[in-house]
Amino acid sequence: MARLDYTYIDAGKYCYPGTSVPVNRSGAKDMDSLKTVVSEELAKKQAELAEIGGLGGNYKLGHFQAFHRFLFENVFDWAGQVRTVDISDPRFVKADGIADEAQMVFLRLENEDYFHGLEQEDVAERISYYTREIDRLHPFGYGTKETLFVYFKQILGRLRYKVDYEAVSEEAWEEARAAGMDDDLSKYEEIYKAIITKIPREKKK
Repeated sequence: MARLDYTYIDAGKYCYPGTSVPVNRSGAKDMDSLKTVVSEELAKKQAELAEIGGLGGNYKLGHFQAFHRFLFENVFDWAGQVRTVDISDPRFVKADGIADEAQMVFLRLENEDYFHGLEQEDVAERISYYTREIDRLHPFGYGTKETLFVYFKQILGRLRYKVDYEAVSEEAWEEARAAGMDDDLSKYEEIYKAIITKIPREKKK
């Protein structure tokens, strides 16, 4: 399976010594244990998001950070903070360039009116592009993917679309990420066309 292979340079700022596991409040020192902690916490947080109707904001970098902070505040002390270390794969944005690059990415998304007025197939194509762009930014040391999922769920929900990320296997997502970094968005588009559905309006009684 094609997948991205990278590490964080100077990972000691985030990780337990000799590991690639981010320091976390639960004290989990292996990735499987951390994934279990994250999975349980995300289930709680997603239920909270549904209950409160989402997070208000302008859908730019600060709002994206707010989603991360909300999701991971009980897992990482640095939840919501942009990473300060570089990634070994040069296709990812360097840490000191995230703010400027993010401003351009989120401005483009704003100028496209967050997919408003697009046909469903076009939504799948544009969200594929922005998924790759946000992955390229990779603003957080852990949790960019999970944050991206709830961010786009909220955007699409306001357009009466449902997006079922839970239906996507890790293998399929990683293959799409790897292809996306090589400017091939077809795998992302295939995923999104399969998981985005229109929410029907309730019939008036």
